[in-house]
This record gives sequence, C-alpha cells and structure tokens, in this order.
Amino acid sequence: MYRKQENAASIPSNGFSTVEPGEFPREAPTQETLPKKVIRSTFSLIGLGLFCMLAVQQIISFILVWLIRAVAPHWEDTGWFFWAVSYLPLYLIAYPVMLSIWRRVPNRLSLPYPNKRLPRYASVLLVAGCFAVTYVLNLVSMLIAQGFSLLTGNEIANPLAAALGSGNLWLNLFVVVLVAPIMEELIFRFFLYKKLACFGGKVYVFFSAVLFAAFHVNIYQMLYAFVLGVVMAVITYQTGTIRHSILLHICINFLGGGGTPLILHYAGELGTMIVGVLIILLLAAGVFAIIWWFRKGCPWMEFGEKRYAISPARIIIWNPGVLLYFLLVIGLMILM
Repeated sequence: MYRKQENAASIPSNGFSTVEPGEFPREAPTQETLPKKVIRSTFSLIGLGLFCMLAVQQIISFILVWLIRAVAPHWEDTGWFFWAVSYLPLYLIAYPVMLSIWRRVPNRLSLPYPNKRLPRYASVLLVAGCFAVTYVLNLVSMLIAQGFSLLTGNEIANPLAAALGSGNLWLNLFVVVLVAPIMEELIFRFFLYKKLACFGGKVYVFFSAVLFAAFHVNIYQMLYAFVLGVVMAVITYQTGTIRHSILLHICINFLGGGGTPLILHYAGELGTMIVGVLIILLLAAGVFAIIWWFRKGCPWMEFGEKRYAISPARIIIWNPGVLLYFLLVIGLMILM
C-alpha cells in the first residue's frame, strides 16, 4: 500500500553524508550493548533539559510580568503582551538552555530502516483525521475540566483560549500557526528522534508524545496533544523527515485556533457559514479516515527492530530528570 524509498543516507567517497536537509541518516551501526546507567542517564538528561526549559521560561516570564506591571501596566492590555512574556523567554533563553543539556546525549544511530513515502492523498486524510480527534478530545477535556471545577470549587482556566481571544489576530496567526509548530517539531520530533530512535520506534513515538503532551501544561490540550504527538512521531520515524509533521502541525493549529478567528472576523456571516461547513466536512472526512485506517490494520505502526533493548522498562520514566519534568508540569497546572 505504501511505496518504500531506498535508504536516504549514502556516504560518498568524500566522506560526507548526502542526506537531504531535514532528513535523518539510516546508516548501519555495529551491534552493541548499552549499560543500564547509560540508558537511565539518556532519559534523565532529556527530562532535565525539558525541566530546565520550562523552569527558566516561568522564572523569566514572572520577572517580565512584574517589571511591566511596575513600569508600564498599560502594556498588559495589548495584544502582544501574552506572547511576548511567554514565547520570547521560551525560545530566546530557555530553548538554548535545554539544547545545551541535550548536547550531552549522543545521537546514536538506529538500525537500518527503509524510509517510506507518504502518498499525497494521505496528507488530506491525516489532516482530517487529526482534526476530528482534536475536536472530540477537546470536548472530552472540557468535560474533565468542568468536573475538576465542580470538585474543587475553582474554575480551571484555559490560558490558550484566553490568549487567542484577547490577542492580535495576526500575531496569534504568526505565533500559533508558524512559530509554535516549527519549534515544537524541532524539539519533540527532530532532536528526540536523534536521541531515542536507537531504542526502537515504539519508545521514540510514545515517550516523545508523552513529553509533548506534558509540555502544554494545560488540561484542555493534553489529551489531543498526546494523540497528535503519536501521529507526528510515527510520520517522522517512517518517512525519515520532519517536513510532513511540520505541515500537519501547521494545518491543525490553523484550523484549531490560529486561522479560524481571522476568517470569522473578516468574513462576517459568510465566514461563519464557511467555517461551519468546513468543520462538518472535516469531521466527516476525519471519521472516514480513522475507520479506513483501522480497517487497513493500522498501517505504519510497525517499526522494525530496535538497536538497544531497555530493561527494566520503568527506567524510561523512573529517573531524576523525567520525574522533575513531570512534577514541574503538575505543579504549574495546579498553580494555573
């Protein structure tokens, strides 16, 4: 059903790889065994890097908000305030801190695995299927949040919805539809691929999806973020490139919040009708895509052999770095 490509990596006589930009080499490594402490250190450093990234961002954001409220409180009512105090510290300061920690984790080669080519029709089905999953799981998340609100007596806010509702529409489009998808795909698909693919496709796909879901620090987003993280990691692993996952991420973010408000704002009643019809069509196509995928036997969920076995499996989570990351995420969710 899916046409396979030849190995994308070849080493010519000059010693340089001819891998295309954005693709991953699939050279044949020498079999070897990794000590348990090395495996634990690998996952711990990955978790520690994400912990430091979130912690640094939160600290700097807090300082920025405090300074702005003291010096120019009227800036807080501008459309760029939320994105400036959140994303500038994240990608200009916290992101390099994370990368400096992740550099201590070697990029270990995975076993040779033939890249697959994503059929053109699959792109449409992927967008529709992911949109349907996002739509349904967003409703489930809203019900869960309402349940927690009733139990605790406190309303659980959705920071993303608040930012999209109060910010500049064009700035929202730029940040949500371009900046966030590209940067998140680099972190959770590109860099983690190079660190984790050697442990097998399942470890890379599901562990990266869990980290990706937690990164949103938002009960409204975690469920569908995990499912989308699985889908985009599978595509990355099977095709050997992140360009498909970036485009899919951009489309989902556009439909899910970045682009829809623009259409509603500038097109008026006609835009409302267009968006409504588009949502119905996408949901119908998404249901068809999901049913078709299961009837075909869940293609692309076979990942081949792994280079290194992980034993015991609990060391993936049960290590200082990953535990710190998850504890920070839980703490931030409680504070919010």
